Amino acid sequence: MFKKQLPIVTGNELIPNIIHTMSSGRLGIAVVVDKNKIKGIITDGDLRRAMNSHTEKFFSLKAKDIMTERPKTIAKEMKMAEAEDIMNKYKITSLLVADKKGKLEGVVQIYSINSN
Repeated sequence: MFKKQLPIVTGNELIPNIIHTMSSGRLGIAVVVDKNKIKGIITDGDLRRAMNSHTEKFFSLKAKDIMTERPKTIAKEMKMAEAEDIMNKYKITSLLVADKKGKLEGVVQIYSINSN
């Protein structure tokens, strides 16, 4: 089961807007896109690390400054067991669902797999 409603930001989005988008999305992530193609992902952990390492200029940082580029993705046809294996292998809690051209289609989170 994957979610289609996602917290999406652009690469030039500033930290206050990223925090707002992540909070309203309730997934602990924001997906960085350009023309609906995945460019990166920002997790709440990325925000904490940026806050610790860029204390003075934290609120002037942009999404592209703190995002993880080329996040792990899966095709929507993939079985949940395969998605869970990937998340366990890479020690991540979210996988973005993308089509063959890299267009964002949704997200799968370990919590939704484990609750089924």
